[in-house]
Amino acid sequence: MFSVIKKAAFMGLGLSGRVKELVDELATQGEENQSNEARRVKEFFESIENRCENRKEQMSQKAADLCSRVVTKVSLPTKDDFNRLEKELHELSGRFQQWESRDGENKASPSSASSESRASS
Repeated sequence: MFSVIKKAAFMGLGLSGRVKELVDELATQGEENQSNEARRVKEFFESIENRCENRKEQMSQKAADLCSRVVTKVSLPTKDDFNRLEKELHELSGRFQQWESRDGENKASPSSASSESRASS
């Protein structure tokens, strides 16, 4: 009887060892599966992020092209046009100031103006 109990105990110990090995193996597989799933989820979100970034760049380029076509069709002045006009205005303003200063000098000395008008008569 004692040997039967002893054999049953050894079988139980052997079985528990095998169960422990099986549990450890399943835990390892579960960790691997979990890390694989985490990697797949991460890759999925990275691919979505990359596609969104590409779409964003495409949409930005399309919007810029559309705006450019609209400006061309409506004949709106561009920034270069404004810069050119601003430069031209600055040059004309300088010329006008020179003209005013010369005109002011002529008005400031009436004796020279009257002597010039007498000389021409």
